[in-house]
Amino acid sequence: MSFNLGLDTNTRDLKLTPGKNLSIVESPENVAQQIECRLETFRGEWFLDNTLGVPFFAQVLLKTNDKARLGAVFKAEILKLSEVIRIEQLESNIDKSTRTYNITKLVVKVQSGETVTVGGL
Repeated sequence: MSFNLGLDTNTRDLKLTPGKNLSIVESPENVAQQIECRLETFRGEWFLDNTLGVPFFAQVLLKTNDKARLGAVFKAEILKLSEVIRIEQLESNIDKSTRTYNITKLVVKVQSGETVTVGGL
């Protein structure tokens, strides 16, 4: 079982308990948090590992994109997490007029056998 420091889902600041202590998240919430953080990280952004993150400049922020190709880019990044065994469902939409891609629902199977659902990425 893995754990991590809890992050506020809106601000990405450290989450504190009512007693002002750092909160700890364990699996499956930890896996959901890792997925969210990984998909919000630009490749090369973190100085300790410049291979971590989504290749936004090389593969996402292009003049033309299609839903299948973008889905494949994000799936590949999610599967790099050691706790994720497989992606069971990925629902997304693309709005070409605003040039936005949203993952509306993501369901993954983790090593513990649990299913983790993440939405609104």
